[in-house]
Amino acid sequence: MYKVIIVDDEPCIRNGLINFIDWESIDCKIIGDASDGNTAKNLIITENPDIIIADIKMPGLSGIDLAKYIYENDPSKKIILLTGYSDFDYAKSAIQYDVIDFVLKPSSTESIIAAVKKAKKIISEEQNSKYKIKTLNEKISENLQEMQEKFIIDYINEAVDNNLDIDDKMFELNLDIHTFYIMIFSFNTTCNKKLPSCFMKKFKNMLSTLLEDKSHITVTCETMTLCTLISFDKENNHLSEYLISLCDNLIESTKSFTDCSINIGISNQHKNHFEIPIAYEEAYECSSYRFYDKSSISIYSEYTNNKSQSKVNKAFTTINSIIELIQYGNLEKATLLMHELLNDQRSKQEPISYIKASSLHICSCCSRLLNTYNINLSDIISESKDIYNEIIQCQSISRLSDVLEIILKSTNEALINMSLQSNSVIKKL
Repeated sequence: MYKVIIVDDEPCIRNGLINFIDWESIDCKIIGDASDGNTAKNLIITENPDIIIADIKMPGLSGIDLAKYIYENDPSKKIILLTGYSDFDYAKSAIQYDVIDFVLKPSSTESIIAAVKKAKKIISEEQNSKYKIKTLNEKISENLQEMQEKFIIDYINEAVDNNLDIDDKMFELNLDIHTFYIMIFSFNTTCNKKLPSCFMKKFKNMLSTLLEDKSHITVTCETMTLCTLISFDKENNHLSEYLISLCDNLIESTKSFTDCSINIGISNQHKNHFEIPIAYEEAYECSSYRFYDKSSISIYSEYTNNKSQSKVNKAFTTINSIIELIQYGNLEKATLLMHELLNDQRSKQEPISYIKASSLHICSCCSRLLNTYNINLSDIISESKDIYNEIIQCQSISRLSDVLEIILKSTNEALINMSLQSNSVIKKL
């Protein structure tokens, strides 16, 4: 229903308009009345009517003053002015304030009803127009966002390589990037559980809410990986602290509702949009650092470019020593040496593939050692059907350490049992 207020300094006019028109039949409801313009103004503020029917001449604030107030403050409201023949020239000054109609006094109820219907029609048309414009703007915004995301994906994948094309495209897509970071969010679930299909969308929505006052774009770069570019207007030495706080918030919120863990990599601070692919590589590299320790958040720093590489011969020499110690029954020293090897690889940030290759080599050496006694490694390790695959699937160096401990301990126990059985046979002989 449309809300209506009646404003007239003559009580008989007000009462007549309120009681002798079937307002409900024209989808209207009287929500108040006033005897002067000032009271009417307060009613407009507190009751928020759609249509105001007011006398053109009243003590204090006139009907024209009221029309001017509505025109300047809320033109979506519509005013109808009641005038006398002698007021006609005076009423002309109200035309500039978009008065819907002028109804002569005394007038028939039909004249009032016709003016109200006219006001309703204009309100409806304006609302429809606003809705269409709003819908169109939302569609344009949605399409623009999709095009921005596609451009960022192409850019980080180096599908756009001409600097002029990049500048033109960024201008066209309204991408104004100043000081920026890139964050990579990599998701892992426990026990090979699958994330709900809507998880990524919900996470993106949560991220957008937290970054509502920041310029940002989030894209899906892999099945379980999101990439966010966040731009700041000014350079600030405390931006990295802000990002860490943001990430902590995201991690805690996600923990509360899912079994999913997040690895987050944050790039260096960059100031030129041509460095977007570089920032992406930095963040992507950092997102894998959880393998080396239990931290969920890693920030790229220059030292990562100068990581020392382990020498293969040194690793193999250490592994041979570990196997030799196991062969001679010294599990404690073998385990200690294994931990030293992994800690050394972790401190040097060795490539994950290299660390896993070293671990697979330890597993293979133990398997070969057991084979000389006709023992299968898989038969003596009950915790895993495929120990090699378990090493490959390890998500952290601490888990890798646990798996290798099981392998060394199981191998050692099998060799001890074999030795005891051999001694028993010798004694019987």
